[in-house]
Amino acid sequence: MSEHAVLTLIKQADKAISAEDFDALMDFYADDAVLVVQPGQIATGKPQIRQAFAAIAKHFNNTLTVTQGAAHVIEGADTALVVM
Repeated sequence: MSEHAVLTLIKQADKAISAEDFDALMDFYADDAVLVVQPGQIATGKPQIRQAFAAIAKHFNNTLTVTQGAAHVIEGADTALVVM
């Protein structure tokens, strides 16, 4: 069984985060996307999301390597929920 296309995209985005290639990372986000950085802290739109990822990288002394555990994709209509 092949990997779900959404999981392939998540892996590509993770590589961009780990490489701190935030310009490439922004290709994965819609212009009006929202990122929950942590409860109560959200970034809205590509400029804020890019800034959030840069701050996260700095917080981890630019040594962050993103990996994912087991994933389950639930699809309905034109939406996919990924539980990891």
